[in-house]
Amino acid sequence: MGLWTFDGHEGRSEVTSGPLADRLPALTAALDKQYASAGGAVSFTTLRLLYQEMQANYHAGQTNSILVITAGPHTDQSLDGPGLQDFIRKADPGKPIAINVIDFGADSDRATWEAVVQLSGGSYQNLATSASPDLATALNTFLG
Repeated sequence: MGLWTFDGHEGRSEVTSGPLADRLPALTAALDKQYASAGGAVSFTTLRLLYQEMQANYHAGQTNSILVITAGPHTDQSLDGPGLQDFIRKADPGKPIAINVIDFGADSDRATWEAVVQLSGGSYQNLATSASPDLATALNTFLG
């Protein structure tokens, strides 16, 4: 398990991927510092970077997946919805990585997220707000 974050300006790796037991203190510390930003401005481009890293460090015989948590909208013009879908479609089929998405509210990128999860074999969950027990349920479903 690892952690990447994105805000209105950039995506970045907060905790490198590895066994959960080894990463738990760093994950806890990084998650304690997180806050909601004004949107998912670079969510598509951050996902592309993370996906490339996961393909390069693919773990055969294990579940390889990504969980994106966003409220959108993606605004970085260097990669649009069709471009992200094309990127996923062209990924190495011998290294499948399921993309799961928890999306809040009326995100204008919903159709893109739904298409990406379908292409990757992941799942999509839309929640009205993060201030709800539904978020814990969704996290348990995707991370359990």
